Amino acid sequence: MTLGVTGSTITGWELNQTTPGITHLPKIIAFLGYIPEPYCKETDNIIDQMKLYRQTHGLTQEKFADLVGVDETTIAKWERGDHKPMKFLMEKVLNILKS
Repeated sequence: MTLGVTGSTITGWELNQTTPGITHLPKIIAFLGYIPEPYCKETDNIIDQMKLYRQTHGLTQEKFADLVGVDETTIAKWERGDHKPMKFLMEKVLNILKS
């Protein structure tokens, strides 16, 4: 299949029994030709933008952390709202989002 999953997996997604894994989202977006809800939100919040970027590009917290140059737990803490990125890391995140 185009998405690399079984028909029963797609049925589970369609019936809201399961949700696609993050690694499947880029292929789903390419197949559909658009970014579906809830991944197409407009937001001014940089952390929300980061999370949406990460998800729509199929990046785990670990892989995104590698791009930013931090530990994956740092990304998790940012996404939970436990911590805010330092200015120089915020700039790195913004540059990634622009690419």
